[in-house]
Amino acid sequence: MTNPPYGQYDPHQQPGSSYPPGQPYPAPQPYPAPQPYPPEPAYPADPYAPPGYGQPAAPGYPPQGEDPYGGGGGQYGGGQYGTGQYGGGQYGTGQYGGQYGGGQPAGWPPGGPPAPPPRRRRTGLTIALIAGGLGLVLCLGGIAVVAVRVLNDQELDPDPDPPVVSDDPFAASPAAAFAEGADGIQMPEPDAVGDFTADQVADTLDKVEEALVATRLDEAMLVDHDPEPFLSLVSEDNRQGLEEDFDTENFSYFASQVADGAELAEPAPRVDGEVTYEATVDEGGFRVIEVVTSFVWAYAFAVPGDDPDLDGIVVVRDELVWQVAHEDDVAETSLGLWLWDGEAYAWGIDCTVFEDGLLSPQTEPGPGGAGPDDPDEIFDPSGSLDVPDTC
Repeated sequence: MTNPPYGQYDPHQQPGSSYPPGQPYPAPQPYPAPQPYPPEPAYPADPYAPPGYGQPAAPGYPPQGEDPYGGGGGQYGGGQYGTGQYGGGQYGTGQYGGQYGGGQPAGWPPGGPPAPPPRRRRTGLTIALIAGGLGLVLCLGGIAVVAVRVLNDQELDPDPDPPVVSDDPFAASPAAAFAEGADGIQMPEPDAVGDFTADQVADTLDKVEEALVATRLDEAMLVDHDPEPFLSLVSEDNRQGLEEDFDTENFSYFASQVADGAELAEPAPRVDGEVTYEATVDEGGFRVIEVVTSFVWAYAFAVPGDDPDLDGIVVVRDELVWQVAHEDDVAETSLGLWLWDGEAYAWGIDCTVFEDGLLSPQTEPGPGGAGPDDPDEIFDPSGSLDVPDTC
């Protein structure tokens, strides 16, 4: 077959017709039938998936209330933050409800620190105030709380070294840094002041130092309850008033006596404080050297039964004013040392025997209220004497 001339119509060139003319497209072949997919595997049910509404819990799912972190119910519902870690667990009735209230038993969690011992309250009493040798008891007082810090698991050493046991009863208190006995009484250098020579000042400071040792450290006063060595150091007129203080058991603001049955432990009492002096004129117009002593006296007592919760330490903090008048201004009977004024508190004491002015260590929690936020304030010789009465 020949092609028609250029531009002439060819009836075989219709849309859909084959080319060349007369040759049709081959019939389409059918696709093979699809093969079926293999069946999906049946996965086991999630044993920890929470149940749906109205469905029982899956086998093995912990029943409500037995979530090891708080009692079930979800992370923020009744679990970690609901009745779990922060609800009834760590902070609700768990770690802090157990340690300080009634949650987890002692020793939980396993491997953790033991629950701390119950807080033991220390008792104290501020003692007395005098002026010009006249005694007046003021019951103020002091207290301290044994602070306990509980370490978390990260802070615990898995293989801690065994604790070092010290024979020093003051080792765990601020008094461990104090000097022993009279070595803790450091007098300032004497200088001439006002109308007094340096020698007169030195003589006054020596008398004050002797009086401090006689009232707070000497066995004659502490154990034998003999005030005579001290009374021999003061003026005749001042002696009369101080003898009355001993007779009426109103001496504990300036002198220490150990109660019968109480036993002082070694070493010697620990002492820290300071002494200042100046020349002044008293209320009567007399020229005097005035010496102010501010001291902490820490006594270690043997603890009955070696109770680990009681350290047997009794602390007395006093501030006393001593005077020596100019020899040209007063009568002969008033010459010499005067205990002019004073105030003190005692801490860690047996309140019952302290009513008689005697020292004995605390054996039971005191009935009084709260004391200083920082128990170490009791050992500060420059601290306030205004503390609450806890007896």
